Amino acid sequence: MRRFTVNRVLLTAVGFCAAWSWSFSAGAGPRRHRRTGAKAPVARRATGSFESLARRAQAVTDLEQVIGPFVQVCGKTGSLRDVQCRAIRRRMQRKVVGKLYAYEVRAVRVGRYDGVHLTFPIDVMGCLTCKDPIKLKWGLYGGKKHWYVTTSVPGSIQHKAGHVLQWKGLVLKQHLGRGQAHLTVAVGPSETEKWTHSTQPNLRVQFLFTVSGDRWPNRLGNGMVVHLRGYRLFDQCNGRILASVPASTGLAPKHANQTCRGPVAPVVAQQSHRKIIPEEPAAHVIRSVMASANPAIRECYDTYQIQGLAQVKVRVKNDGTVTRAVVQGKFAGTPTGKCILDKVRNLIFPRFKRSEIQFVYPFYLR
Repeated sequence: MRRFTVNRVLLTAVGFCAAWSWSFSAGAGPRRHRRTGAKAPVARRATGSFESLARRAQAVTDLEQVIGPFVQVCGKTGSLRDVQCRAIRRRMQRKVVGKLYAYEVRAVRVGRYDGVHLTFPIDVMGCLTCKDPIKLKWGLYGGKKHWYVTTSVPGSIQHKAGHVLQWKGLVLKQHLGRGQAHLTVAVGPSETEKWTHSTQPNLRVQFLFTVSGDRWPNRLGNGMVVHLRGYRLFDQCNGRILASVPASTGLAPKHANQTCRGPVAPVVAQQSHRKIIPEEPAAHVIRSVMASANPAIRECYDTYQIQGLAQVKVRVKNDGTVTRAVVQGKFAGTPTGKCILDKVRNLIFPRFKRSEIQFVYPFYLR
């Protein structure tokens, strides 16, 4: 009878603490995390393309899978139930720490339209739960069932009815060029309403990150901080990439989402509305497209570590493709120059009527 009772208590403890149903493979770094006791990963700089890094990542759709082991509450007594709970929690932490995860969310903030430069400013936010917190099971987490997940500790937050209204200090800027405050997207005045309703809702951010159990300070509430390894901003309808760290080599996967269909335009008899194609791209459009290559150009500097001004002479065909690019100055004929040309030749410009255009654009490597 005593043996039956002990086994029954053991099964109860295991059932309570192992409520997760994960199947992660083990992985860990070399040092212990001060808060959880789990091993924390060694911070490494991302190398190669975003795609090569993402291939090693495990996709996550429920963030409870990766933060649950670090926020679960176990008793501190020597009872069989508490001992089993702590042992299983440590085991699950070791399985999570050191793995690379991928998570996709709409972590985008779009500013007001700039009528002078004809652009929308866009910020990529370092928050995996930008609007609503994760809702965890009440019993396993000591009553703290609402948690936020960010890529760094926010400077401050504003709450209203349990929802975050504003984050401060979480704007990601690794994809921006020197002197850039925001990523900008060129949109003509006649296209602003269409862009706002058809493109903006479909912007997504894919995060690549590791976890070691770091938490926010208590004054900010329930929050976990993950270690960012890479991210990219893209349009889920066409796969177009607006920003990527490290640089992407192709389009992002497209999603079959109903919002990609766009609003149904009313049918007007005997009328047709054609998109106006300009004679040639405006100067601000050329600057915007060329500036989008800044994160990729920065990789050329990171690889070869040679500072200087690279003047690139570019020829663009009226279908928007780059037909010729030449580096002038000190980088001509160098590995750095070849790297720059490889990035520039992949750029796509808006269509125009003239057969081709030519211009010179400066890149500052430092």
